[in-house]
Amino acid sequence: MKILTKNCIVCGKKYIKRETTSKKVWVKSRFCSKTCINVGRNPWNKYLIPKLCGNCNKLFQPRENNRKYCCRKCARAKQIRTSESARKSMATRRARYGYIQSPTTREKQRLSRLGSKSHLWKGGLTKKNYRLRRSSTFKNWRKAIYERDDYTCQTCKVRGGRLHPHHIKSWELYPELRFEVSNGQTLCISCHKQTDSYGKSFK
Repeated sequence: MKILTKNCIVCGKKYIKRETTSKKVWVKSRFCSKTCINVGRNPWNKYLIPKLCGNCNKLFQPRENNRKYCCRKCARAKQIRTSESARKSMATRRARYGYIQSPTTREKQRLSRLGSKSHLWKGGLTKKNYRLRRSSTFKNWRKAIYERDDYTCQTCKVRGGRLHPHHIKSWELYPELRFEVSNGQTLCISCHKQTDSYGKSFK
C-alpha cells in the first residue's frame, strides 16, 4: 500500500496520512499538528481592521466592528455614570431578580393599563364578577387576611397548604363588604367546602 506524505506549510516537516483520515480531508490538509494549525490558520476576525483603544491608545484586534476598547477594564474606566443611567440599571436589576414593587406603584401600573388603555381590550366582554375576583383589590384583600391569620386555617388550625379566603358574609348578598378585611377569614380547601356559601348562588 502506498504511503501518502505531505510537507507542513508552517514548519516544513513531512507527515504521513493516517488510516482514519479520509481522502477528502487529506486533500485539504496543510498542517502536521494542532500547534502548526494554530500558527498558520487564518483568524476568524481577519477581515476586521485593527483599532486604537479609546482609553490606553493600544492597537488591538476587535471582535466586533462596534468595539471601542481593548478590554473590560478600559471600558469601565471610560464609562460615565449619571443618576439617570444608575436609575435605569437599578430598575433592570430589580426586574431581573424579582423585586417586589410597592402597592402604590402597582396601583399606578394597573390604572395605566386599565380598560380601553390595554392592547387586549375588546369592549368590555369580561363579566363583572370574574373581573372583580381577579383584580388587584381582591389580591390585596386576600393577602391582608392571610397575613392577619398567619396563613393558618381558622377551623382546623393547620398552617400552610392550599388556602382559600372565605367571606363570612356572602360575596353575593353583601357586595359592600366584599373587600372588608374583617369580613374575611383563612380556610383550607376542605374546611371551605363545608361552609354554607361555598359554590352556591343566592340569586
